[in-house]
Amino acid sequence: MSVAGFYFLPVSPSHPGPPSVSRAGPLSWPLTPARRPSRAGYLSVLWLAGLLGLLASGCSWLPKVHVVSDPLSKEEHLSLAMTYEKDGELDIAEREYRAAFPLGAAYLGLGNVLYQKGEVDDAITFYRRAWQFDKIPAAANNLAWVLLMEGGSLEEAKEMATQAVSRAENEGLDQAVIDNFKGTLGQVEQAIKASGRRAEREGDG
Repeated sequence: MSVAGFYFLPVSPSHPGPPSVSRAGPLSWPLTPARRPSRAGYLSVLWLAGLLGLLASGCSWLPKVHVVSDPLSKEEHLSLAMTYEKDGELDIAEREYRAAFPLGAAYLGLGNVLYQKGEVDDAITFYRRAWQFDKIPAAANNLAWVLLMEGGSLEEAKEMATQAVSRAENEGLDQAVIDNFKGTLGQVEQAIKASGRRAEREGDG
């Protein structure tokens, strides 16, 4: 749904994120010449051999390390976040959007949540990140709208609104969405004209 020039998710995450970083190659350990172990060293070897034997036998009294992995995918976290946001559970939605990083739509959704919570500067940061990372048209539109509403740079707002319309048309988004973005651009252009008229009046005075 849209409110004035502001656009909310759902957004289909078209990119699952940046390619994963490749693992480093195997380490090459330096080798030192072998030497005959002392008595203490020999006993240490026996103790270590016994410990390894206990580990191999699976003794129940030894502590075990349990690795807990996230059972949800990034896309599932994103879906949960959108649901919580719709229900007004903004704190939980924020947590789930962060868990969906680095999906571009997660940056956009987090920007929306933060703006609703009154955290304007942080919202702008994540709109910019969503645009830079994934070129999501809604991110450019929402950035333009927030700059307009919060007294930010009108020139940047116009640039972002223009990018939003152009990108949305190139991607073949729904006409209703494109019209929404055009509405944002129109309001930004009106604000720029009004600002120019004020400057002229002040100059004449």
